[in-house]
Amino acid sequence: VLKVQIREEIRKIHKVLSIVIIYVTHDQTEALSLGTKIALLKEGEVAQVDVPSSMIFNPQNEFVATFLGNPPMNIVRNIKLNLNKNGYNFNVFGNCFYIEFIEHVYCSSYYIDIGIRPEDILINPKDKGIEILIEYVEMIGVDCIVCGKTNCNNTIKVKAKLDNNRNFDKKIYININENNLYFFDHKTKKALNIKTIIKEQ
Repeated sequence: VLKVQIREEIRKIHKVLSIVIIYVTHDQTEALSLGTKIALLKEGEVAQVDVPSSMIFNPQNEFVATFLGNPPMNIVRNIKLNLNKNGYNFNVFGNCFYIEFIEHVYCSSYYIDIGIRPEDILINPKDKGIEILIEYVEMIGVDCIVCGKTNCNNTIKVKAKLDNNRNFDKKIYININENNLYFFDHKTKKALNIKTIIKEQ
């Protein structure tokens, strides 16, 4: 409670004085809530400088993507791009996706890392989709974090609303939207600007 009150006072002071304030913190919540622009450092080097919303929705590399967010972004690494006559396809969580074109995207190899935020994963109430075997459930107020593994042994965290009618005991089924996927070069860890993808039926 005290930290929240201190953040509120800092915001009031900044608004009244209308001056540039450099605030150094290891707390991402403080950075995102107080900062109008954030510089995120990794091992003494600047990983990205941007406004808070861009840091979340347009991370320039895998470090930024996984550093911000609670819980952090799920990353599935070393996914192979398979070349076909019109583009590429890849398989993740047992689902096949097709990339219509990436000639404007530089990738150092045919392997990528794919990210999806826990809040962008939907739990299917009809038990259809990707099966997740639950390892544990963490309660955080009205939300909960469900951590489990896919049949490919990928660890996945899902952020969901608490539901008295749902049993998070053994397994859940999830669905992912291709529009919520993030792509990174597996070797360089830089973000890839891949936008046009279709989930194959």
